[in-house]
Amino acid sequence: MEIDSFDSWLNNSKMAHNAIEEAVPADVETFGGSLGIDNKDDHLPLASPKKGPIGDLTKSAYANINVPTRSIKNATGTITAAQRKAGKSEPKPGGLGCVAALSLMFYRATGYPIIPGKPIIQLGTATLWDHLSSDKKNWQMIRDWKTSSKPGDVILTATNPGHGHGHTGIIVDNGKIISNSSNGMPPSSDNTGQIEMNYKLSTWKNIEKNNPQKTAAFRYIGPIREEWDGEAIAQQKEAETKAETKVKSKSKLKSRSSIKHRKYYRIRYKDQRITKIAKYNKSEHKFDLYSKRRDLIGSIRKTDDDRIIEDGNDITGTDIGNIYARLFKLAEQGKPISSKKTKDFITVPSTKKTIKSTGAFNVLPGNSSEDQKATKGAQIATKLIADFSLTKEQAAGFAGNLWEESGFYPARVQHKPGSVVKPLVIDGKTGYSWSQWTHDSRQISLKNHAKSKFGVDLTVQPANDDIAYSFLAHELKTTHKGALNNLRKSTDVKSATHVILNQYEQPHDRSEAALNKRANHANRVLAKMGGSDLMA
Repeated sequence: MEIDSFDSWLNNSKMAHNAIEEAVPADVETFGGSLGIDNKDDHLPLASPKKGPIGDLTKSAYANINVPTRSIKNATGTITAAQRKAGKSEPKPGGLGCVAALSLMFYRATGYPIIPGKPIIQLGTATLWDHLSSDKKNWQMIRDWKTSSKPGDVILTATNPGHGHGHTGIIVDNGKIISNSSNGMPPSSDNTGQIEMNYKLSTWKNIEKNNPQKTAAFRYIGPIREEWDGEAIAQQKEAETKAETKVKSKSKLKSRSSIKHRKYYRIRYKDQRITKIAKYNKSEHKFDLYSKRRDLIGSIRKTDDDRIIEDGNDITGTDIGNIYARLFKLAEQGKPISSKKTKDFITVPSTKKTIKSTGAFNVLPGNSSEDQKATKGAQIATKLIADFSLTKEQAAGFAGNLWEESGFYPARVQHKPGSVVKPLVIDGKTGYSWSQWTHDSRQISLKNHAKSKFGVDLTVQPANDDIAYSFLAHELKTTHKGALNNLRKSTDVKSATHVILNQYEQPHDRSEAALNKRANHANRVLAKMGGSDLMA
């Protein structure tokens, strides 16, 4: 392919758009051949092209389009017998190959493994995030990736256990992204599990929402080899051999009594009916945490300076941290927690904290009456008036929305009655507390706010009224300032209700009937405060 025809394709925005929606033009798919990557089957040597590393991440990404990941060891993933019995589909070949694809493109561009000292092909976005974010010598983190990233940057969202999968790829021209494709791309002859131009920066938000705190672009500022290094290839082959041996030996461990030899430990929380399974990962010096059903739900790490970190939170010095430190010590020594497999529990002390209530808001019974709700709504509205200089009508309009959302129950879970008191589940789809905060970014902010202001982990214990009001006020001062400003412009209950409905709550149903229902609630609140409104 002539390089100018390739450049002209890049500059043609219409064709570039079609490359995402339909198929990559033929001259781009053959670009690899012009650089020496002309064999795109399952057995292409890692050290390609033969003349040496390509020297540029953008060119390497283009050159490796259609290179398969489906044959890479462990890039397909597995499902359990229970999942298979429940009807879950078998994983697609290469379905977990996004980091493997990036590893391959990076190695062919630079001649170095993406994680120094490790095998060329890596798996796992969480591990990759830990390395790229800490290796400041070779990588520059770009948090404002939507506007400040450029071709050749790596885009990465780390997997967030229990909330969604991560993904990674290389940004190329015009905001396009080249990464592993689990489903394949048009034309229909393209196979699943191979490298494709399959994302844009504008569509990465669908990945980012799974873990917004661990989404960023990374710019490589390290060295690039001119020739291939045989040592890295040898290390990769050795790693693959070890993996095959490990799989074979693991298949022999069928007896329940062998659980201690596999470094599985059970962690039971004293104040919860929860048991976690901790599996020691010796090579990465961490414990992977699983539910009783063996679903991966988090990890515990031990750093070089002996700090214990659980899911990104430093817990050294706490009772839990000390217990986990003992857990690491036992695992490092290869000892089970107890010689009796039925008693291999580590009991973690209570993680709940007593929250002192200010008493500013009534605690509603599970079957509260309309009058009780109106009284509590008036208490909330009065506090809003004092804190934000609102009129009675404006504050009542806000309270009327909260009434409809949750009935003023601070630990209300969407679709559950007010009598059901539960902790927060961060899933981006189940509303929680006064405002029924649903989007994962707001749920995460609620959790962080409760932790920083009250020292409470809402994923362990339920919210109370003080936490709910404090977070609502925090949003009005930060992320939802615009809604507050427009609320202050409203002149009656209905217009105030309309502002909060559309600019703060933003539920699915914003019809006239829904607005009138909320405004009726607001008028009941206003009446409790000694006011009246004609719902003009």
